[in-house]
Amino acid sequence: MRYNDTPEGKRRAKILASLGFADCAIEELEANELLHLLAKIEAVSRCPDAAAFVDEGFKLFQAARNAETSEGAVSYLSMAFGQLASAIVCMRVSDFRAIAEQQASRMRPLAKIHEAKSATIERAQAVATELWQADTAQEIRLGDMADRVYRALAADDFAESLPGSAERIKEWIKPAAPEYARKGGRRRKTP
Repeated sequence: MRYNDTPEGKRRAKILASLGFADCAIEELEANELLHLLAKIEAVSRCPDAAAFVDEGFKLFQAARNAETSEGAVSYLSMAFGQLASAIVCMRVSDFRAIAEQQASRMRPLAKIHEAKSATIERAQAVATELWQADTAQEIRLGDMADRVYRALAADDFAESLPGSAERIKEWIKPAAPEYARKGGRRRKTP
């Protein structure tokens, strides 16, 4: 079975065609061309900008091979490695960018949930503040207010972001509670 007939070969053949190497069997390439091609395939699949660095690096390798002096060859090789290093950096940056985007996409649903819950907490504090301001007799304690706010939020289309019971609402509205509402224990019965 030829390499081009394998699934990996077919995948790379598509990439080869997009790079201008149509009708090219990998077995027919020279070792240097194959190395160049594989590096370019890897670069293009991960970061299209890196392909230019790979091309320039392999041109410099060819120039080093054809250099007339060893100093010239060393100079070309140094520049070639610099181009290939730039390609590697470009691919790594692309990888990090992809990872960051993947993590951001995972966080988007959580951000929506957090935003909805924050809006519910703000609304709960606003409702509690309004009700406590209307409580001139100063009789509504934190637990009673939590029940009232819970029912008001459920009626105001905040039902999806409400907790399971009114107990959690107590923590939400505690910062807005006046001193008399924070007192512990039962209220005195009036005769």
